Amino acid sequence: MVYQEGITDRFVVYSALAAVAVYLVINPLANSLLILSALAAIYVLSRNFKVLLCDLSGAELAWIFTVLLYPMSFFYAYLMYGSKIDAETFVEFYRLSFLAVILFLVFRKSEVLTSTNIKIAVALFAGLTGALGVYYWFSQGGVRITVGTPLINMYALLMTVATGLVMLFALSEYRHNYRWCYIFCFCVAGGGVFASGSKSAILALIGVFLALSASTVFRNRHCVKTLLILLSPLILIGFIMNPFSRLETLISNVETYADQPGIAVSEDSSTQQRIQMYRAAISAIQAEPLFGIGTWRLGEIFPELLEQGGLSAATKRYVHVHNELLQAWMTRGLPGLILLLMLFLAPLWGIQHRCSFCKGCISTVLFVYMVFAMFEAPLNATVSYAFFMMLISLLLACKTGAQGINSESFES
Repeated sequence: MVYQEGITDRFVVYSALAAVAVYLVINPLANSLLILSALAAIYVLSRNFKVLLCDLSGAELAWIFTVLLYPMSFFYAYLMYGSKIDAETFVEFYRLSFLAVILFLVFRKSEVLTSTNIKIAVALFAGLTGALGVYYWFSQGGVRITVGTPLINMYALLMTVATGLVMLFALSEYRHNYRWCYIFCFCVAGGGVFASGSKSAILALIGVFLALSASTVFRNRHCVKTLLILLSPLILIGFIMNPFSRLETLISNVETYADQPGIAVSEDSSTQQRIQMYRAAISAIQAEPLFGIGTWRLGEIFPELLEQGGLSAATKRYVHVHNELLQAWMTRGLPGLILLLMLFLAPLWGIQHRCSFCKGCISTVLFVYMVFAMFEAPLNATVSYAFFMMLISLLLACKTGAQGINSESFES
């Protein structure tokens, strides 16, 4: 069966790409574009469902199955423990997952979904959000962007993802003019990550920079010059914004608390609070490894630890332990942990026989999310979950079906 792409089909793809490009800078516009794109995708699917559903590979079916099944882990926790948070999360995440699947079915047959279009959307996102982060940093007198502003933690994660991707584009782009655009967007996005002050995002940025650098030099030593060009402005921005002072504090707190587990905990020390929560979560997992203990505030899960001083009073308000793996296992048991791991494994299966563009981009996205997941709960937050679903779906769909003939080559 031949797929004939029409105006509505193109609207679906371009709306989704535009939504990605302005996701954090103009959020109401991005959300409106996604809603319109989803409605158009439902119309396209109802009109061409036989063509859109044919030729699905095992990896694509696994991705669709995983995306639709993951929110069920929250429904399972709700049935087990009756937590309102789980019920709300299930409804919200299932809506996002359904949207991602509907769009994916249209994406995979599209001829306009090319690597160039994806690169332009991601580069715009990196440049716009990075510029916004730098603006907030200067507007607040050069101090860390704090809670209450739009560019912290999960938002910083998305900027780190975009920074890693445009770095990959800059290293791989064979057209000189585009390469300098990606280098510029990389520098601005890196400044936005530094401005966020998020220790997790800064660590993830360092990690993805080193990983891409090592991989690139191993394959093509001629890229060393480009790597130095990318590194130089980061060093300059680092001297101005000094984000590494927070990493030094983090390392110091880890050493102090590891050496003296009984030390009085500062209410302001997020690192020490994390270590406490990790220990509490591991104890809870050991007590209920199969079914979990539900998703409530830590004050309701660990009242005795709070009373005895084993947990800082500041942790009472948290609904997650700032570690995605521990969070999923502790609150939703083995079902939740397995489904979380499937979100990372399904895309890896999907890129086994894909082009280097798809492999490089998805590996970069997964790497950043996995690093970040060790210190936060990125797939427990709506904004970062939605971005993950959309980006992976776009990348998995790129250069499949009819569009594979027309897409541009991507240098490895």
